[in-house]
Amino acid sequence: MTAAQTVTAKFVKAHSITLNVTFTEGSGKGSITSTGISCNNDGGDCTEGYLDGQAVTFTATPDKDSRFAGWVGDIGLLCQSTISQPTCKITFNENMAATFTGGAVFGPKLSLSVAKDGNGTGKVTGTPGGIDCGTTCTAKYLTGDSVTLKAVPDAGSTFTKWQGRVSAGTCSNGITASCTVTLADSESVIATFTKQSYALSVTKSGDGAGSVASSPEGIICGADCSETYLDKAVITLTATAEAGSTFTGWNGCTGTTTSCSVTMTAAKTVTATFKKIPSYLLTVAKSGNGSGSVSSSPVGIDCGTDCKESYLDSTIVTLNAISDAGSMLSGWSGGCTGTGTCSVTMTKTQTVTAKFVKKHNIALNVTFTEGSGAGSIIGTGINCNNSGGDCTEDYPDGTMTLTATPDKDSRFVGWVGDMASLCQGQGANKKPACKITFTTTMAASFTGGAVFGPKLVLNVFKDGTGTGKVTGTPGAIDCGANCTAKYLQGDTITLTAKPDADSTFTKWTSLKGVGTCYDAKTVTCKVAMNDSVIPVYATFTRKPVTLTVAKSGTGASSGTVSSSPTGITCGKDCSEPYVVNTQVTLTATVKSPATFTGWSGGGCSGTAATCTVTMTAATKVTAAFKK
Repeated sequence: MTAAQTVTAKFVKAHSITLNVTFTEGSGKGSITSTGISCNNDGGDCTEGYLDGQAVTFTATPDKDSRFAGWVGDIGLLCQSTISQPTCKITFNENMAATFTGGAVFGPKLSLSVAKDGNGTGKVTGTPGGIDCGTTCTAKYLTGDSVTLKAVPDAGSTFTKWQGRVSAGTCSNGITASCTVTLADSESVIATFTKQSYALSVTKSGDGAGSVASSPEGIICGADCSETYLDKAVITLTATAEAGSTFTGWNGCTGTTTSCSVTMTAAKTVTATFKKIPSYLLTVAKSGNGSGSVSSSPVGIDCGTDCKESYLDSTIVTLNAISDAGSMLSGWSGGCTGTGTCSVTMTKTQTVTAKFVKKHNIALNVTFTEGSGAGSIIGTGINCNNSGGDCTEDYPDGTMTLTATPDKDSRFVGWVGDMASLCQGQGANKKPACKITFTTTMAASFTGGAVFGPKLVLNVFKDGTGTGKVTGTPGAIDCGANCTAKYLQGDTITLTAKPDADSTFTKWTSLKGVGTCYDAKTVTCKVAMNDSVIPVYATFTRKPVTLTVAKSGTGASSGTVSSSPTGITCGKDCSEPYVVNTQVTLTATVKSPATFTGWSGGGCSGTAATCTVTMTAATKVTAAFKK
């Protein structure tokens, strides 16, 4: 105190504020800050006093994933003009209440979701960022944020429209590529993309007629010749020519086959060309002494009465000849040959003649006799055997040959029935080949056939005391081992006798009337095979061997030796030939006073008056005598 002083204390009304932080629509969080205030969801410093005239700014700050939803309570009233703003400025005065309560409300951020629809493709981006749909199609924003969405179609697609709630602003039903949504609540927006499409038009040209159809369907041209298709769609067009026309090719679509493919990357026009097919006249004529008719496939000719028809170029027309009774088709001329059906390719005007002639029918059979002979008859159209086969055929006037062929172990015996008389003019009807010439004056039908029997058997036998073999030409006789063979009737076999070294051939013996082997003595003879079994005997005789007797000793002149069988009387005749293996008994006789003293040689020995020798070779026996 250095002087008298006056001090004045000014007292003013105080205002107390108590705050709180609440959340709504989920788990939003945040805080309120101001002079003396730092209040959050968990509490903090939420009460403060303020003086009249003091201006205080309260700031509500949401956490990262939350938004400020507004002021509530007394604070909401105090901040009425900025209730939705996170910053609220209050100036206290003496007329205001002493205490206030209230606070700030926080909620979760608002969600903006984008979906894509339609058959096209593209992406959607959002500004401010977060939406890049493509991959990220949902983002979170604060209340009041304005988000501009932009649709970007891919190549080959276009953006068509936006769809959303009325609250989605220009994104609720816009058709421009950009739209804006101001978020007061969570929103969903749909962006529709559509594939680009192009028109495909089909035209037809040429003097022919036809239609074109598409796959996928849409064009049937005929009547509907254009259709719109999506970008890159592959359209297959198929041309179908009408009767009398042909499809010749495409323009605007590569190829000459009836189908082609178009890839739609732009509007396109394809032209199909049809050409009228020319037609040619086919005329059928008939000739010959027979009768019949001719029909066609495709239909048109029935000749009979209708013998002409026009056919389109390259048509293959099959003609079928139908013979009347007693007639047959002998052949075609003109555009056809042969005796069957005839096919004509119509590339020009043509005439075909069918020749019908009177026919001669042969019905054959195969029989057998003298056993189980088998065989077949072969001729044009004939292949007839024991089991049946093709045994009937019609023949026109002219010459044909039937051949009877026996099986391996059989022989042809002859023709029978009508065949016997038809074949008689060629010589004996036992010839296996029969040539027949049919004429108009001959009968219309013939029956008969061929007879077969087993082959004829030749048996060779060997006889006599000698040995040897017999061979036969031709054939399998080699007797030795194989003494039997089979032959056809009429075969002539030459037999040859070949005696062994110690034998001689004597003679042949056989049946009369079968060749030269009846009682022949030459080494060869011939057999004519005209009987079912023919025996031939060949006789061989062993060559003789000589037995020689000698006498010795002082009494030799007084002794004699005789033989049985006869032949030796030695004294005078001291040798004799004998057939091999003959047993010869020698007997010694002596005149007294001499005596017989014994045998030597040839297997003889001893002093008995007799000795037996078996003649297998030339042999010498000596008889000894003594005075």
